[in-house]
Amino acid sequence: MDPGAEITVYQEEPEPSISECGLPYLLSGVVEERDDLVARTPEKFAEKGVEVRVRHRVERIDPENKRLCVRSLEDDGTFEDSYDRLIVATGARAVLPPIEGADLDGVFVLRFLADSDAVRRYIAEHSPERAVVVGGGYIGLEVAENLSRLGMEVSLIEAEDRVALAFGPEVSERVEDHVEKKGVRVYTGAEVEELVGDERVQGVRFGGCEIPADLVVLGLGIKPVVELAAEAGMEIGEETGAILVDKHMRTSLHDVWAAGDCVETINLVSGKPAWVPLGDTANQMGRVAGTNAATGEDTLEFPGVLGTGIFKVFDLGVGKTGLSESEAQDASFETISAAIEATDRANYYPGVEKVFLKLIADAATGRLIGAEAAGSGADKLTDICATAVWGKLAYADLVNLDLAYAPPYGPAISPVIQAATVLSGEFDRARRGVRASE
Repeated sequence: MDPGAEITVYQEEPEPSISECGLPYLLSGVVEERDDLVARTPEKFAEKGVEVRVRHRVERIDPENKRLCVRSLEDDGTFEDSYDRLIVATGARAVLPPIEGADLDGVFVLRFLADSDAVRRYIAEHSPERAVVVGGGYIGLEVAENLSRLGMEVSLIEAEDRVALAFGPEVSERVEDHVEKKGVRVYTGAEVEELVGDERVQGVRFGGCEIPADLVVLGLGIKPVVELAAEAGMEIGEETGAILVDKHMRTSLHDVWAAGDCVETINLVSGKPAWVPLGDTANQMGRVAGTNAATGEDTLEFPGVLGTGIFKVFDLGVGKTGLSESEAQDASFETISAAIEATDRANYYPGVEKVFLKLIADAATGRLIGAEAAGSGADKLTDICATAVWGKLAYADLVNLDLAYAPPYGPAISPVIQAATVLSGEFDRARRGVRASE
């Protein structure tokens, strides 16, 4: 936006621009080369006139004098720098609860490329046969799959009563069944009490029992890194714990913007503050913050999010957009929903597979406010529904969608249209005062 601008990036990690979502697949070799996950090196940035100083940590922001205190992690020296405009993109860090034994050799988190380096090095040196993944969210499930690909005996422990908590119970059940069929032992409603071992991890204790472990990966979620921002006086969202920004990504400080996993946004369905640490969202926020910081004007806006996300575990694709039923209830919606199991292509076409789709609508207006999919083609169905939620379409609009059809790509009537038709029937019954069980 401003080719003449002097741009400096300070980055604590050795790589300034990596594809974090690919880290689990690097462990198993699905992603073959480490460098494949490095989107842009400092040298590539330099070609565009951007100075990237890795292994440097900004320790203090002085917003009144527009100065930074920076520490070099190579020699531990400190120096000051100044800015005209500042963007804070400090991201998020892995959650590390106080579990006894978490400092044992062979216990890891997976957040940065350096973390995957450490896990791969440990695997190469010690050839672990039994792995335990703690946490049944996106990352935990993906890590479990990729350690299983390496031939390890994998167990997954989740403190809540089901995995994939961002989804409704129908999807959680399908995910758990699928990973167990693939050989992963799943323990739910089980909180880890201790990681056992002398210097190296040997086992995990939970729920009064103990299972052996040669390798443990803690996938217990992440939290926004906001200490630097808070100390500088930036407002922090009470509900999310992330940096408060306006629709132009401006913080509460003059000439300071923020973007990515460290900031909160608005859920466009509920209208409530939301913290949605996803790669595509961070990229979109970064474009807005960078453009506005370059111009010094409110050129672009970031409208908010639907919370659309997808992941794959073994052969199962799982996607979601908008609100789940429980989230909708928390946001004071009365909902009507419909769920179907359909096929991903014409029944007679080779390779046909099943897909589950659930639509969630506002009972007052009929507007689609959420959807969940699990199975083959979940990505396409999730994106169709995300567009419908974004466009504030109602179930009646979905019944008449004009979607592409050919036997290799879907059934004659799309699962979205099938589910919307079932949803239409549920609304008819509700208007007549007929209970679904009747």
